[in-house]
Amino acid sequence: MSQERVLFAAKTAPFKTVQEMMTYARTNHVTMSDGTFWSGRVMEAFAKKNSLQIAIVEQRSGHAASMEVLGEHVTMAETGTGTPAWAAAKSGDLRILATLTPGGLAPFGMPEVPTLDKLGADFVPRIMYGYGVRAITPHDRVKQLRAVFKQAVEDQEVQTQMKKIDLTPEWIDPKTYEDTLRTVADDAEKMKEYLKK
Repeated sequence: MSQERVLFAAKTAPFKTVQEMMTYARTNHVTMSDGTFWSGRVMEAFAKKNSLQIAIVEQRSGHAASMEVLGEHVTMAETGTGTPAWAAAKSGDLRILATLTPGGLAPFGMPEVPTLDKLGADFVPRIMYGYGVRAITPHDRVKQLRAVFKQAVEDQEVQTQMKKIDLTPEWIDPKTYEDTLRTVADDAEKMKEYLKK
């Protein structure tokens, strides 16, 4: 299952759009709570490229990052769809500035929300949730587990319940998932080198 990563701003933030945030952050410090380590590094690279003064506060989860921005302990937060911040934004208690992932929010009825890659970001997060087993697991067991997970993910009731909280479960075949992980690992190395400069 993949998940769109979203950049939120507190209602009291001195900006309403991502462009206004970028202008503001060139001369003012902004704090951002981070729901995933990878997305935090993406924002760090984006800030470096655009000379933005963004201090990133690492959190253990999207839920924790949501609580930080909802409590106005930070100005912005990065979390995913389906989190408390997402629910708050839908009810008007937070602002959505952009998505960090390239997919965008058109499937959620928000085609106007910009994506970080369209804003010139050199790195974007790709967030996918999956399962792995130890390499010594017998092949027949792996095959059985794949079949069970595929059946569960494609179950109509599971699809309905997940979509109610704006998550989109989908079965990703093992090769596609492994290819994505390799791409993420390659990007992470490039980003690591970029942030060291």
